[in-house]
Formats: sequence, structure tokens, C-alpha cells
Amino acid sequence: AMETVDDKFEYVFSTWWPQVPEINALIGYMKNKGYSRIALVRDNDAFNTKFTELLGKALPSTMTVVNTTSFSIGTTDFRTVILKLREAKPDAVVLEMQDTSQLGPFMKQAKELGLKSQVISSTSAESQANLDKFPGYFDGLVYTFPDMDETFKLAELRKESPKNTGPSFANAYNAAAILIKAIEEAEDGDIKAALLRVNVAGAGIRSVSFDVNRQIKDAAFKIKTVKNNAFQIVMIYAGAIN
Repeated sequence: AMETVDDKFEYVFSTWWPQVPEINALIGYMKNKGYSRIALVRDNDAFNTKFTELLGKALPSTMTVVNTTSFSIGTTDFRTVILKLREAKPDAVVLEMQDTSQLGPFMKQAKELGLKSQVISSTSAESQANLDKFPGYFDGLVYTFPDMDETFKLAELRKESPKNTGPSFANAYNAAAILIKAIEEAEDGDIKAALLRVNVAGAGIRSVSFDVNRQIKDAAFKIKTVKNNAFQIVMIYAGAIN
């Protein structure tokens, strides 16, 4: 998402759900739960580094960061990290990893080592492959996920390509749809101006259009969890932090 890009290139647009609303949803959930002690744990991926930085800056005064940990991309032994988290005793551990296959070893080792803190992650945490490979170990995980509505084209597309279930599937469709529309309506070949002007029916969302930051408008997020080795919705979060 554009918020995590320091050098905002003039012709870069994003149909990925913006990160600020996602961060707000995550913080809103933690506020509702009364969490005050927060740990920020991430790998060294540039996106995750920026995400946790933005999150840390957005935390309200009622929340304190009690542990900040980073590790190399591809790490699978988290025992030292988890033991330090046990000592810090955060209410919530915000966990961000580029390689989602790392989440399984972390969740397994966290349960084996008795980590009591709530583990919270973001959109990429939803992986059926992880549930299949580590059954039971993901139970209790909480994460944010785009609030995609199946009635807006998405269900139809899933029938055509049932293996495509992640949020990137809708994003790719929306990117192609609005780009085609912009090319059709561009005046004097100015596709950038057309992209900022047009809107099209979307997949997962009612319509696709860009704001001045060149990212999609009106993004809402769900809070989801894993229970009995299955994904479940906890709440929908669409507003600012109260």
C-alpha cells in the first residue's frame, strides 16, 4: 500500500487495501480488548518494517510498546524470541512476516513454550495451507482482513477460478478493470488523470476509484480469528480510532 512507500512514484497506483485503515482496525480491536502492553515483532522485510513503524506511531497513549524484536526473513527457530516475549509479558504480540510459512513454526513454538499473550497479525496471516500443516496451533490467532463482499462480482469469479481465494485475487481484477476503463476514457492519452477520475464496479467492493494518494477509497477491514482450525469473523471495523 502507498503509505508504506517512502518514494511515492508519480505513476504508481495501488488497488491493495490501504494500510492506515488496517492499522486502525488492529488498534481498534486492541482498545476494545483493553490491551495496554504491546510487543512489535517482525522480520526484516521493508514492508513489515514500515508497517510496524506506522503502527507504533499510531498507538494511543493508553498503549506502551514493551518489546520490539526483528529477525531475518526465513527464520524458523523462534524460541529465543518467544522466551523474551514471555519475560516482557505483553498483552498482545503484533507479528508481521513476509514469508507466511514462518507463522506455523512461530505459533507452534509459542504454544509449546507457553506464551500467554494474544498473537495478532494482518491480512497475509490467512492461509489454509498453514492450518492444514499445523492443525490446532493457529487456534486463537487474531488478524485483520479486507472486508470483501461476495455479492460484488467476487463469488462469480471464484466459480471461474475456485483456487483463487486470497485478497490479491480481487486486487488484480480491480487493477485490470480500472486500468482498462482509464485507457478507454483517457483524454489526449493522459492515463494518470483518467485513473484519478474514473470509477468501475469492483470485485469484493462496490466500486473502485483512487484518492489523491493513488490508492483505493472506502476500505474497511474485518477482524478474524482461528477457532477449531477454521477462519471466523470477529467484527467489522471501518472507522477511525475512537
